[in-house]
This record gives sequence, C-alpha cells and structure tokens, in this order.
Amino acid sequence: MDLFDIPLDSIQPLLSPYLNGGRLQERWEIRELQTNGKRLRARVAMTSYFESPTDSGFHLSNLTGLEMVAQLRIILIHIHLNLPRKSKELWFLKGSEKCISPIRDPENILIEMNLTFRQQADKDLVRMNATVSDPTGGIFEYTATVLM
Repeated sequence: MDLFDIPLDSIQPLLSPYLNGGRLQERWEIRELQTNGKRLRARVAMTSYFESPTDSGFHLSNLTGLEMVAQLRIILIHIHLNLPRKSKELWFLKGSEKCISPIRDPENILIEMNLTFRQQADKDLVRMNATVSDPTGGIFEYTATVLM
C-alpha cells in the first residue's frame, strides 16, 4: 500500500491536548523519602497538573510516571554510591512499562523501587524494578537497566 501526503492543517484536531502543551503545566515534588541504599519508598505529589478534556479528572500520565521514577533512580544510585550531589551520568539502556490501572490521587503517589548492582564485562550496570501506585488502586510498573 502506498503512502500519501496528509495536509498538516488537517491533523490539528487529532493532536493530543496533553502532548501538545498540557504536559508543560505539570509540576511535582517529593514529599517523603526512605531508603537503605538499594531500596526506596517515596511519596510524591503533583503541585500542578493538566486535566484531560477527554477524561473525568486527574490521571497521572505515563510520561510523568517515567520522569518521577527516573529522578528517584538517580537519587537512589547516588545515595548507594555515597555521592553527596549529582555527579555521575547514568545511561538508560533498556526498560519496560506497564500501566495496569489509572493513578488518580495527585497528592499521594507512592513509589517503591529496588535496585540490583552488577558488573558485566567492564561495565557497571544497575537493574531497577519500580511500582508507582496510589490509594485508589492505580498502579504502574517500570523496569530499567542503566549503565553507570
């Protein structure tokens, strides 16, 4: 089947309001954090967010969930390495995401994370498993492997 040109002005009504600018309204902060250097539990809250015109209220986007998990992963790896500030670059190699049910409580986003550190050849790898949930039963699951 051949491809054909689509006039760009005809795609405007098809654009996601969230991806087309609504996501820029989102802000979040860490409200609680506990760790032992390999495991982490955090409570995060949205300080501002975008409500989709096609949904009935707040739901956490997968993109924002990924951002939260990435930031907490950076923090946990630096704590594990006893580094007092962000001084190490981490390279994302692969990962997966599973959004099981919507997260709807913007004040009580709970994140649990486990890290496994290992060497492979001459590389230091970190494997991560994380669950993002809320008291309403929402749950996302993330995995990642990063290179230190």
